[in-house]
Amino acid sequence: MKKLKLVFVLLMSMVFTSCFHEDNFGYPKTIVLSNEGGEKTVTGDESFDYAEIVNHKTGADSEVVQYDENGEVIVLDWLKVEYTRTNSLEFKLYAEPNSTGKSRELCVELYSGKYYHEVKVKQEK
Repeated sequence: MKKLKLVFVLLMSMVFTSCFHEDNFGYPKTIVLSNEGGEKTVTGDESFDYAEIVNHKTGADSEVVQYDENGEVIVLDWLKVEYTRTNSLEFKLYAEPNSTGKSRELCVELYSGKYYHEVKVKQEK
């Protein structure tokens, strides 16, 4: 019975790890923003279907604050991302000023079919 459970766990882990494969789509791995906040347009070579903002330290992920047939606006903590959902090759970042005295980091995950790319967004202290 223990062997059966072990085989099941191994098979399930293989299924879940094979669901998405990383591809950079021509987007940068890391973006560094000043502590003053502001706006930045990020461009890549391939379109993506949807995006999420994730905080890997807390496990929190973004909330959709605006959605329509043309695009989506997502927010998590100090970062907002805006993008169009149809053949989008870019997204816009909007960062609030950093008055914490510490640098901070969130990740924007872009998904297209079975592929994803993670862009680390760092803000200086």
